[in-house]
Amino acid sequence: MKTVLVKVSVFFAISLVAALLSIGLVKGFPFLAIMGNWVSDLRVANLTEPEPQHPEIVIAAITEDTLKRFPYRSPVDREFLANLVETLQAKGVRAIGIDLLFDQPTEADKDARLKSVLETYPVPVVTGWTDEKTGLSETQFAFQASYLQNVSAGFSNLFKDPVDGTVRNAFVGREEDGVYRESFAALIAKRLGHEVPREGFRIRYLSPPDATTPVFAQYPIHATAFLPPAW
Repeated sequence: MKTVLVKVSVFFAISLVAALLSIGLVKGFPFLAIMGNWVSDLRVANLTEPEPQHPEIVIAAITEDTLKRFPYRSPVDREFLANLVETLQAKGVRAIGIDLLFDQPTEADKDARLKSVLETYPVPVVTGWTDEKTGLSETQFAFQASYLQNVSAGFSNLFKDPVDGTVRNAFVGREEDGVYRESFAALIAKRLGHEVPREGFRIRYLSPPDATTPVFAQYPIHATAFLPPAW
């Protein structure tokens, strides 16, 4: 009972402070805006109810064991990526997001094979994208633009709070040379037929079902070929 009372007390305290900070004072006082963010973070961290593991999103993670299989760490071996995409097609995935940048060449034959697979893939596939504003050189950007010319690519940027660097709001895209480009996540949603907003919004963070189960199922990327299709 004591634990429940403490949790309820914390909830009401947080709610009260949040209410006070939202009565038109925040915009005029940056300190209050910072405090409002902290209160919001505390509420998300402590009061978000656990949810079952998401059934439709799987993360294939590049691990240290993955990188040991290649002759170099970066960029990730593109023949491996081409084989991976074809394997996922055979397993019946609805879409693929490759959260990597393709901003420099590797072996010509491997580059050509992956480019062909990405351009002809029968289900939505989205790769990462960035520009000179976020660190690419002119040469890197030119290679990226050429390599991904016929491939769906979305900004891999995150919208970080300028004060403390915390990611609280979704970055959904911006104009680049007069053309609007969606973010990586927004473009995946759009390719799957969902309505995608043009304005950023507060991220609804999910809470895992328990301490040992992640929000999204996650497997080492080099094990993908051996996983049952249902996984």
